[in-house]
Amino acid sequence: MRTIKFRGKHLCGQWYYGNLIIRETDSPVSEIPCSYKCVLIGDVEDGSEEEVEENTVGQFTGFTDKNGKEIYEGDIVQVKSLKGVVTWHPEGYFCIHTQKCDIAETSYNAIGDLVDWLHREHYADGLEVIGNIHDNPELMKGGKK
Repeated sequence: MRTIKFRGKHLCGQWYYGNLIIRETDSPVSEIPCSYKCVLIGDVEDGSEEEVEENTVGQFTGFTDKNGKEIYEGDIVQVKSLKGVVTWHPEGYFCIHTQKCDIAETSYNAIGDLVDWLHREHYADGLEVIGNIHDNPELMKGGKK
C-alpha cells in the first residue's frame, strides 16, 4: 500500500509531517465576522495538529533518495550534474523540473521512472535530496538548463 503523507512548515520554522487537514474556521479576531482557511498537519497516533504555511505543504512521493531520506514535493534533488525541484505534474505524477520557471517551459523527468532506473542500474551517484525550495532556494541558482 502506498504511504500518503505530507509535510508543512510552521510559522516558527519547524517542519511537521503527517496528514493534511484543511479547515474553514472563524477569524481569530472576534470583531471580524469572516472565516479563513486553516492548513494543518496532523498526527493520527497522538491527535496533535499544527498550523503550517499553506505554500510550504508538499506531499510525500513514495520514494527515498540514495541515503534513505524521503522525497517530498518541493525538495531539491541532484544526481551527478542533474539538479531539479520535485513537482506535481498536471497530468498526474511527480516529476523533477530541471529549471525554475513555468511548468510548460521546463524540461522534466518522471521521478518514478528516474528513481527506478537509478536503483535498477545501481548507479553509484544515485538521486540525493540536497535541500528544498523553502529553506534553500539558492540551490537552484545556476542549475542545469
